[in-house]
Amino acid sequence: MLSALLALALPVVTAFITPDAIWGNNCVRANRGIYCFGGLQPGPTISTKMYHLDISTSWDSTAPPWSDLSDSNSSTTVPAINSAFAGASTLSDHSNILVNGGSTAPDLTAVSSSTAQFDTRTNTWSVPVISDRSLKQSRYYHSLLSDGQGRIWIWGGRDTEQYYNTWAVMDTTTWSISYPEIPNAPGPRIQHTATMVPDGKIIIIGGLTYSRNVTDPLGGQILNPVSMADLLLFDMATAKWTNLTAGGNVPAPRREHTSVLSRDSSSIIVFGGGDPRFNNVNMNDVFVLNLTSLLWSSPSTSNEPPPPRKSHQAILVKDSMLIMFGNNGEDSAYNDVHIMDTSTWSWKTQYDINDDEPKDTESMGSSAGANNQHVMSLQAELATKALFGSIILASALAIIGLICLIGNIISYHRTKSRQRKSEAFDNVLSENYLQDIRELIRMGTLHSQLHSSMTPQKPDLEDDISSQKPNEQDSLP
Repeated sequence: MLSALLALALPVVTAFITPDAIWGNNCVRANRGIYCFGGLQPGPTISTKMYHLDISTSWDSTAPPWSDLSDSNSSTTVPAINSAFAGASTLSDHSNILVNGGSTAPDLTAVSSSTAQFDTRTNTWSVPVISDRSLKQSRYYHSLLSDGQGRIWIWGGRDTEQYYNTWAVMDTTTWSISYPEIPNAPGPRIQHTATMVPDGKIIIIGGLTYSRNVTDPLGGQILNPVSMADLLLFDMATAKWTNLTAGGNVPAPRREHTSVLSRDSSSIIVFGGGDPRFNNVNMNDVFVLNLTSLLWSSPSTSNEPPPPRKSHQAILVKDSMLIMFGNNGEDSAYNDVHIMDTSTWSWKTQYDINDDEPKDTESMGSSAGANNQHVMSLQAELATKALFGSIILASALAIIGLICLIGNIISYHRTKSRQRKSEAFDNVLSENYLQDIRELIRMGTLHSQLHSSMTPQKPDLEDDISSQKPNEQDSLP
């Protein structure tokens, strides 16, 4: 009995796990959690794990609330999940996650073209039946983004033999794939980031481009680092590429970095990445690209930053940018979580939702290797604000119209009231005048008065207005 009472009195402690150290995996925000899967483990080996990080409650970065979903979702039966450097994004329902491609071999000698879908409501994987059976191009190190309209945009990357600069567009409402031919396409690129901004455009930053080797007299091609000043802009509406040049404090070239769209969608925040020239030289700096001025800046951050890394993950929840996992050398990795407050540019240890509890409509994310989360949530938020604005405007116009109507009604009634009073007064005067006439007739004086009034009289000089000069004091200016 006593033991039962003690059991009831003690708080329930939830057992959280410590995830494996991984790099080149995918982390995607869906509902009130972050789902991370795939990647490479030291060895190296392909990870078959799937982890969930709860962001609906507050926690300390030294003990984040991770849980292991690997035993409940049969991840080992889905080829697409057991890969590294794949592409992944949340779908428009905010509950399903789509993952495509990736390398299925630790030495990156085998590449998948498969597509799989994870339902966060049931924690189950499924493989959609695509009309073309699978993508014609197997890729890893590519970009994958959702436009919030049911389409997945895949660009760049490579397989075991070639590099890509082409688009593959997957329609998740019909599970069909198209391969649009875009004129003036840039060169093939890998290990970049792709960030979708709310006006339906995609910005490509950094990475390596497969281009001509300027030192080769035969004109061979090699992987060359891309300047962070050289940006690519793709307009999904017009299917047009544009080259942009950024200025300001331009970051050093990098690959396998992360990019997230700021909460107010005014800038792109870049963290970390690897030096393209040296495999074991990584970065832990923060740079911000202003989307209006196209100027780079490096905010002055406070507190201890994360260790340098590449092939990591970044997810923005409200103002908190979460940095997770990553590679710190040839065959070593991280399993930590770091938190950057982008409103103060300070690294903090506490993830605190307080009154700012995260919602599905307010999350942006990006993983290294160019797997950026979609901005459909922000588009939905902006649409909601626009709807509320329209409602407020319509309500204001209705109130103004009602006030005008009431004013017109009051004015009408006042006018009618004055008219009625005037008519009543005239009626009283007419009645009194008739009574006077009747009285005069009765007294026999009407005839004499009328005769007197009709007799011509010479005007009195003092009463002749036309003969008087105006009085200076009475004259109007």
